[in-house]
Amino acid sequence: MPTLSDAYYNIQKILKPQKQGTCGLYSFWFATLMLNSIRTGRKQVVYPRGCEGGAVDGVSLRKFTKDTLGSAQGELLNHDEIAAMIHGFGWDFEVNDGGGEQRKTFITNSLRQTRPVMFSYLAGGASYGGEQAVMPLRSVPANRACGPHWSLIVDESNMAYGFVEPNHPNGMKWDSKQTILRSNEIVDDFVMDRWWVKPASSPKGQATVQPYAQGVQFKKVYDVKVAGRQALNNLLFAVF
Repeated sequence: MPTLSDAYYNIQKILKPQKQGTCGLYSFWFATLMLNSIRTGRKQVVYPRGCEGGAVDGVSLRKFTKDTLGSAQGELLNHDEIAAMIHGFGWDFEVNDGGGEQRKTFITNSLRQTRPVMFSYLAGGASYGGEQAVMPLRSVPANRACGPHWSLIVDESNMAYGFVEPNHPNGMKWDSKQTILRSNEIVDDFVMDRWWVKPASSPKGQATVQPYAQGVQFKKVYDVKVAGRQALNNLLFAVF
């Protein structure tokens, strides 16, 4: 029986990096592509943006989140928004929203059933002013160069999970289970600053933002007002 790793390599060449603020949408897109590549009972492929190849009845994921969920940046910041998106496009899910070790069992069982797992986590790296890929963090760094993020778990070993990270989807990332689960647990420890900017030096189409600071030259500013909305800690969504 084909695995999710098989599915990933089937579609690897057609994956595209996310455009700013849409990691949850791209993770869901990747999941639908993978599942349709290895299953006979196929459902509709979803598209994060119309420019990525199409839309379902003229509606992309980003348009759906903006028009239906009121998420101006096309991002998903709580359980109800993600559930509405998945069901809204004809897919289903099983969710785990409690902390602790049972998350390992949930992920393992989901992968065995060829259900990729969308997971939220506290991330640091290129999208937050760093030089490295966007990877899970175990704590909020002193410089606050971090933020909430979504990726898609598709494989595991004894000690690590393999996941597809929307900024760099053309090569699977691996990190320890301990780090990923810790990062999934503490994502709400960081409350994003309201004002974020895309620096003037950012290449076109690259997802690179940072908190606003005086003197920073920028070409776009984002009002990320998430008070009362950011509710991601421990969330895992197995898509099927």
